[in-house]
Amino acid sequence: MEPDDPRPPRPRSGAAPSEERPDDPMKAVLGRIRIILVEPQGPRNVGSTARAMRNFGLSRLSLVKGTPLDHPETREMASSAQDVLAAAQVFPDLAAATATCQLLVGTTARARHRVETLLPSEAGPRIIDAAARGLEVGILFGREDSGLTAEELRVCHFVISAATAEDYSSLNLAQAVLLVAHDIFAASGARKITATRARGRVLDAAWRGVLIDELVLALEKLRVVHDRTVGPYRESLARVLTAGPIETRDARVLFALARHAQAVADPANPGSRPPRRPPPHKVLTTSSETDGDASPDAPPDPAELGSDRPTESP
Repeated sequence: MEPDDPRPPRPRSGAAPSEERPDDPMKAVLGRIRIILVEPQGPRNVGSTARAMRNFGLSRLSLVKGTPLDHPETREMASSAQDVLAAAQVFPDLAAATATCQLLVGTTARARHRVETLLPSEAGPRIIDAAARGLEVGILFGREDSGLTAEELRVCHFVISAATAEDYSSLNLAQAVLLVAHDIFAASGARKITATRARGRVLDAAWRGVLIDELVLALEKLRVVHDRTVGPYRESLARVLTAGPIETRDARVLFALARHAQAVADPANPGSRPPRRPPPHKVLTTSSETDGDASPDAPPDPAELGSDRPTESP
């Protein structure tokens, strides 16, 4: 790869092992969907979430901090979903938990400005379609008392909001997961979708962040933005880049544009290096790890950039 022709990554799919089972294609599709609880406060809610997931064929649970997975009340409420808890992961922050996701979906009690908002029944088919195309999907659920922050919702491609009574719109965490999981499962059966192998041609959240950084740096060097406007410009770029999943061939154009703009604005520091690798995301706890080692699904090394060839599931 030429130094002045930076290219975005060929992301790993982060697919679940079940995707290798050709005899169970729908399980493979559901295996690409991850439920992510952001700082859950109640152990019983986490256990009930695992049970709700198990009811509707979902098996991948991630937590951003929050209550310990081995809390007695968590295990009690999980009932027959102990396997979901055993495979669950705990991450130190949202960026680490979503690093390999190629489609991010938020949940909220009300419609949000500038973010597409769907009912669970509308979101289910879209989530299934994305997973069937090989995309890694993450669905974010917020804190029991305050939900997701505006900043956390901004990283999502769209959000889900259920129709509820106007005077009390807040759902219990596990109930919200149950509602969304039901409509995803219903969509998987109604659409009779067959799983396809992950293509590896869509940017994940970690590399999308690198692309935003490169574009912001170009704007700074061109003096389009200054200290007080960096935040709004970054938010605008995030909204543009979450309008839908971005294929690597399209992202290459934006990477090249950012790098050439940097070179023109600052010839002494042309920014001709390839995009920096996002730091490997950390896992605080898994069923087999407790030492915070990097996940095997971390983004690829820059040496792997630029290929459009399909990836193998890990």
